[in-house]
Amino acid sequence: MGNDLNISIISDADGNIFISSPNHIQEVILYDINGHLLNKQLTGSNQTVSISYKEYPAGIYIIHIYTSKGKSSHKFIKNR
Repeated sequence: MGNDLNISIISDADGNIFISSPNHIQEVILYDINGHLLNKQLTGSNQTVSISYKEYPAGIYIIHIYTSKGKSSHKFIKNR
């Protein structure tokens, strides 16, 4: 999912996710595993975006990333 768009996602110990792409990132949407919308960012034409998820409980989350070249979906697990 999304490998053809060359999207990089890195999380840090402080509860932040950093998303980068050579394509313009237009929108990033974060959902919990049950499909509830948690965060939606319209980013314009940035190539790097950060999202804080530290206030959310441990669990599985889905990120949809919309770029100028298409959509990419990624799953991640928050352990604490």
